[in-house]
Amino acid sequence: MYIGIAGPIMIDPLRPYLDSQFHAPRPLPAGLGGTPVLNLVREFLTRSRKVTVFTLDPAIKDEIVLTGPQLKICIGPYRPKHRARDLFAVEREYLQSAIRREKPDVVHAHWIYEFALAALASGTPTLVTAHDAPLRTLRLNPSPYRFIRTFMGWQTLRRTSYLTAVSDFVAEHLRDVFRYKGHLEVVPNTIPSQVFDTGGRRVGRARAAITFAANLSGWGKIKNCTVALQAFQTVRKSIPDARLLLFGAGHGAGGPAEQWAAARGLTAGVEFAGEVAYAALLQRLATEVDVLVHPARAEALSMAVAEAMAIGLPVIAGATTGGMSYLLEGGRAGVLVNITSPAEVAEAMLCLAQDSGLRRRIGQLAHQSVLERFNASNVITRYLAAYERLLASA
Repeated sequence: MYIGIAGPIMIDPLRPYLDSQFHAPRPLPAGLGGTPVLNLVREFLTRSRKVTVFTLDPAIKDEIVLTGPQLKICIGPYRPKHRARDLFAVEREYLQSAIRREKPDVVHAHWIYEFALAALASGTPTLVTAHDAPLRTLRLNPSPYRFIRTFMGWQTLRRTSYLTAVSDFVAEHLRDVFRYKGHLEVVPNTIPSQVFDTGGRRVGRARAAITFAANLSGWGKIKNCTVALQAFQTVRKSIPDARLLLFGAGHGAGGPAEQWAAARGLTAGVEFAGEVAYAALLQRLATEVDVLVHPARAEALSMAVAEAMAIGLPVIAGATTGGMSYLLEGGRAGVLVNITSPAEVAEAMLCLAQDSGLRRRIGQLAHQSVLERFNASNVITRYLAAYERLLASA
C-alpha cells in the first residue's frame, strides 16, 4: 500500500530517510512543525512502507520536492498573511494538485482544515484525523481567523465519511456539537519508543531541589501559563529552593512569559528555557524534572503531556480541559484540578512535592497508561486497518 500523509510536519528530523544530496549541511525547509504527523511518518518508514508527505512551508514560494528510498516530501507555499480570506485557496490548490500527481493509494489527512479539504477534493480515498475541538477553541479565542477555521472544519465534516479523533473529547465534540454522522473511531497519536526508553534515566537520580516544568506551545489565554507562574511562587513560600522550567514558544529568555512574570515579581526560581530541540527536551525532562504542570485551558490531546507521562512524570492538568481527563484517565494517572485557580494548582504542586512515594506511584501509572494506549505498534496497526477498510469501500 502506497500511503500519502497530508499535514503539518517538522521536516529536518526526516533527513536520515532522504537521499544523500539532502543530508547535512544542506538546509531543508522547516515546515509547519508538529510531532504527531512526524511520529506517524517515521513509524511507517521503519516498517518499510512507501510514504509521500504533502505539507506546507511559509518560507518558500515554489514547490520543493525531497526524495529518499521510501520517502518523498512535497512542500508547497504557505502564505504568511491573508490566507484565511480565501479559505486557504492557494494552499489547498497546491496540496490537491500534488496528491493527484503523486497518486497514493490512500491519503491520511491531519486536522480538519486545509489539509483535509484538499485531500478530499483530490478524489483519492481519504482518512481524516481530527486533532482538536474547533468550537471549544473558538470560544476561548474568538477571532475572525478562528471563525474561518471553524467553518472550514464544518465543511470537512460534511464531506468526509471516514474520520478518526485523537481523544474521546474530540470525538464527542464532533458528534454532539457538529452532529457528525459518519464512521468515527478514536485513535490516539503515537509516541516513539525512544520516549518510553528515556523514562529509564529517571531511576536512581538524586537532586537537592524539587523541580517542576511546563511545556507549552505559545503564550496566551489558552495556554494559561500565568496561573502556573502564580502557583509556583506560592509553592516557593514553603519550598524556597524549588525550581520551575518553562519550555516552548513564548517562554524563552526575554519573551512574553518572562516579561509578564518580571513585571509582577514572579521570576524567582524560574528558568525561561523556551524552545528546545526535541531530544534535548526529553533529556531535561527525564533527568531534571519531578512534576509537569500543564495549565492549558483547551487541549484535544496534548503531546507534551503524553510524552511526560511516557517518561514517567506525574502531571497536573485541568479537570475541565478537553482531552486531559482522557489522557489522565479521570485522575487515575495524574492530578486533575481547577487550572483557573492558582491556589488549587499550588496545592496540587505542594502535595506532589512533599510526597515522593505519591510522585512515583502516579508516574508509574502514567507510564503504563500511555504505553498501553499510545505505543506505536497498536496505533499503526489500527491505522492500517482503517486504510484497508477505506480502500475496500472505495
